[in-house]
Amino acid sequence: MEIKLEPLTLGSLTDLETCELAQRFLAQFESIPPASPKTDVSILNRSVGNLTTCSTAYFKSIVKVQGSSITHELAMADKVRDTAIKTFRKALKLGALSLNSSQVKAAHHLQVLLHEYKGIERLNYEAETMAIDKLVSELEGSNYASQVELLNLQMYVNHIKESGLSFKTLSHQRLSVEAQKEVFDTRQLRSQLMKEFKEMCLYVMVMASVTSDPYFINVLTRINAIRKQYADIVAHRKGVATARKAVAKPSDVATNN
Repeated sequence: MEIKLEPLTLGSLTDLETCELAQRFLAQFESIPPASPKTDVSILNRSVGNLTTCSTAYFKSIVKVQGSSITHELAMADKVRDTAIKTFRKALKLGALSLNSSQVKAAHHLQVLLHEYKGIERLNYEAETMAIDKLVSELEGSNYASQVELLNLQMYVNHIKESGLSFKTLSHQRLSVEAQKEVFDTRQLRSQLMKEFKEMCLYVMVMASVTSDPYFINVLTRINAIRKQYADIVAHRKGVATARKAVAKPSDVATNN
């Protein structure tokens, strides 16, 4: 029996396929009958343990939902903009109690507008951000700017605007940092996972070749079966890509002519 590793270019696998490859082997490994008491499997077991750890971490990294986690800092920024809106409402109520009829009318006009944004503070982050942008735009627009000026509420509108911008800036920073961190972590974890898998495969092949131990030969057989499955997937994918290029060539030539 020829002892060899089934050829497989791990770099050609997708992130999910790389994770599946490791998980399938680990599932297969658990079903392999135990080795003879005379067979030293300590190194292999340690390697499999490392592979399990890497596989678990890598799987979490590729299924992690993109987006910003709700950090304390971002939550505090959200509270600031919520408070700015509440403060504006209170200031508007004071305007409605004015002895000046024009101010009372202006306050009523703004209250009708603000009623459309009832419960804005309880919206999710993205929805509230969009609602605040729209509210500020309307308060500064031609329909309401004169009422805001009459009631001397511009400072409150500015506070809503500034707190909203601060939240957006912080949110974008968090998204950028976490996206970069996620990409870096995923690549690093994939690299480590492939390294552990390659080293384990080579070790099993060498042990099967040198010792002819049935246990290592059995493990190698399982490894090769899985490697063959994914090698076929890669070959099929390349074959489809080549076929598509071949089909596209005649039309390309016709177009050029």
